[in-house]
Amino acid sequence: MWRRLSLGDNSELKDLWLDKVHIPDEAFSSGFTLESLVVEGCDEFFTTAILPSHLLPFLSRLQELVVRGCNSIEAIFEIKETTANIIIPLKELTLEKLPTLRHVWNKDSEGKLSLPKLEEVIVDECASIKSVFPESVGKGNIQRLEVKNCAELVEIVTGDDVAKQVSIFSTLCCLKLVNLPNLECPLLSHLLPSLHKLEELMVGKCGSLKTIFDVKDAPTNEEDTNMITVIPLKKLTLEKLPTLSHVWKGKLSLPKLEEVIVDECASLKSLFPESVNIQRLEVKNCEKLVEIVSRDELAKEEETNKQVNIFSKLSCLKLWNLPNLSYIYHGMEDSEFSLSNALLPWHMLPSLHKLEELVVGNCGFFETIFDVKDAPTNDVKDTDIIDIPLKKLTLEYLPSLSHIWNKDPKGSSLSFLCLEEVVVNGCKSITSFLPASLPMSNMIKIDVKNCEELVEIVTKDEADNKETNKELTMFPKLTSLTLHNLPNLTYIYAGMEILNLPELRELDISHYKFATDSTAKVVTPHLDLKRVSIDMEGVMMLYSDPENIKCLRLQGFNDVDDSDAASAFNFFPKKVPLPNIQMLGVADSAFKEIFPLQKPEIIHSQLFVRELELRNLHKLESIGLQHTWVASSNLTSLKVEGCASLKYLFTSSAAKCLVQLEQLHISNCEALESLMLDFQPHDGDHDVI
Repeated sequence: MWRRLSLGDNSELKDLWLDKVHIPDEAFSSGFTLESLVVEGCDEFFTTAILPSHLLPFLSRLQELVVRGCNSIEAIFEIKETTANIIIPLKELTLEKLPTLRHVWNKDSEGKLSLPKLEEVIVDECASIKSVFPESVGKGNIQRLEVKNCAELVEIVTGDDVAKQVSIFSTLCCLKLVNLPNLECPLLSHLLPSLHKLEELMVGKCGSLKTIFDVKDAPTNEEDTNMITVIPLKKLTLEKLPTLSHVWKGKLSLPKLEEVIVDECASLKSLFPESVNIQRLEVKNCEKLVEIVSRDELAKEEETNKQVNIFSKLSCLKLWNLPNLSYIYHGMEDSEFSLSNALLPWHMLPSLHKLEELVVGNCGFFETIFDVKDAPTNDVKDTDIIDIPLKKLTLEYLPSLSHIWNKDPKGSSLSFLCLEEVVVNGCKSITSFLPASLPMSNMIKIDVKNCEELVEIVTKDEADNKETNKELTMFPKLTSLTLHNLPNLTYIYAGMEILNLPELRELDISHYKFATDSTAKVVTPHLDLKRVSIDMEGVMMLYSDPENIKCLRLQGFNDVDDSDAASAFNFFPKKVPLPNIQMLGVADSAFKEIFPLQKPEIIHSQLFVRELELRNLHKLESIGLQHTWVASSNLTSLKVEGCASLKYLFTSSAAKCLVQLEQLHISNCEALESLMLDFQPHDGDHDVI
């Protein structure tokens, strides 16, 4: 007999399923070996149930059952009065896209059907089902339960028998409930003490939920009214719960909680009490959220100046689109630090000794991130210094932010030795962001964009009277530097003329203009620069020979005279060779031609471009692929978009050379008349043609 069976491939079994074929008694004794059954879109097999009662005795070895895409069935297991006590060793049950399914069991089995080994249940897109389990399903071994997209689901287990419900949830390790608009409460209070194995909980788009864990009415030991419910939860995800006002109420402990993700919970004003200590926290799109950690009522009775240690395990913190966020942790009411306008006030910083990544975007009206100003500075010993191992810092759309550190941490009890990546975008009030004393030897990426008031990247210590080294290797490991739309940027570091970046691979500089009194106009990349994106001002920063540039993007060359706009290569200093470019992009510029007739001095021999992208070049009249110094035979991809004056792409002679062209994309070129234009070659072109 079968071990695996898919009914979609065995229409000859229809009579067996409809009880039109007699099954001999010896079949029971010899036994069926069916271990896996997949039922998909086989409506003609069934009356109302997938497994009619006469087949149940033959499923003594069934471990996996998958049912999907059946539009007429109302139940999975059919139980009748005459059904004998049956045990099926089912481990995995998956029910998907069953719009008429009303019950898993057509009636309460009352012990007639037992699934003692059931470990995993997945129910998805079963619009008519109102509960998953009957009250008498019996003690099982369910470890993973996922219920999604069931519009009529009201409860997980039918009935009011607490003991029987507890038996189902006592072995549960993972529970996911998504898009269940009529679910009354995912975890009833009387179930909470039984969740002593639950490690992962996900709740999303579940109707009018106001609380996830309601501990107030949970059963407690009569002798100990202060008993706390403990759940070994490790990961908690809450998404799109617009009416959720509390994650929990009452005395609850989650000592193993590691990761929390909260997204689109518009009514939440706070998340946790002080008892929580997690490793990863991500909170997004919660309009009314005021604080992350609220003061525990019990803490008010304790020592008011106790050391805050609630974030001692936190390694990653991401806060995004929380417009009313006032503080992460308010602290003691009488503490002067509670008035600090910093995202991370001083009283929190000592506990952040594992924080490696911080992302903050569109959150509140914070003026600074790290409140270093209030940190102790007098007679700080090396043993007292707190090292915050921050590696990645991302700050976006913080209009009130003026400083990342409100004071240079030099001489304080705080240290930031590990910083590798800094991204700042849309912080219009910030004037500088890296204190000079900050160790920068590990910095790999700096990305600064759209900061209107930014004057300098690195702030020089006003108390430091030493003359700045004119040529400085400040970022020995920096591989990527982006400076975009910084109209008031005056210095990278005041007094420095040449910034040597020996490991730089990617350079993107555009839409900024150094002030006329700036001496820091030149950046010296090493010979291994691979990717460059620059505008007219950025070209002047290429000081030495970037011979290994593979990708070059030119953008923002709009403010040029017609006499200077003949070619994209007119603006490069003659001493800058560009022999190895494989990808060339030109955008948002007023060039009339990309490749001029005469080979530019910065091109040593031929230009072997493989990819060419031209975008929004409103004056472009000719690409120039026909010229002999352009090896057009190497071109594999050509994209042209928004070039309103371009009438043709290439001449017929150039077209003959495009033997490797694989991709050609043209859009929004209103004046384009044809792809090719007849061309009479000059005397010097005969060898190429």
